[in-house]
Amino acid sequence: VVADDLVEGGHEHQRVLQVTRDDVAVRLHSGNAIALEAEASIGQESCALLADACHSFVDNCVVGIEANRDVIARHVENTLMLVTALNEVIGYDNAAKVAKLAHAKNITLRAAAAELGLVKPEDFDKYVRPEKMVSPG
Repeated sequence: VVADDLVEGGHEHQRVLQVTRDDVAVRLHSGNAIALEAEASIGQESCALLADACHSFVDNCVVGIEANRDVIARHVENTLMLVTALNEVIGYDNAAKVAKLAHAKNITLRAAAAELGLVKPEDFDKYVRPEKMVSPG
């Protein structure tokens, strides 16, 4: 297969195959003084292919993408990992009980903490602040 045939048509997976093939070729010929010029050429070609693939990814996948805030909020509300924020308030063992109940009943941490009588639903947001859990400090 000719190298140009692999990348014709703009398929990114084909570009990856070409770059991988180039890498193997360079490794097989490394240390060979005659191959240095070929290695430089192969390296340039691989860099160009990867740059082109990155631009294609941006143009076809990144530009115009928008976060679905409703779905994100739903996922945040339903994640069990937020239970660690309750450790300081109700202790590790009780926080573990909340997480286990929420998982077993497929309910939110808020509902599980309320059902166990450990945190009132209206107080839950005071203690569980996801935005503070993802920032340093």
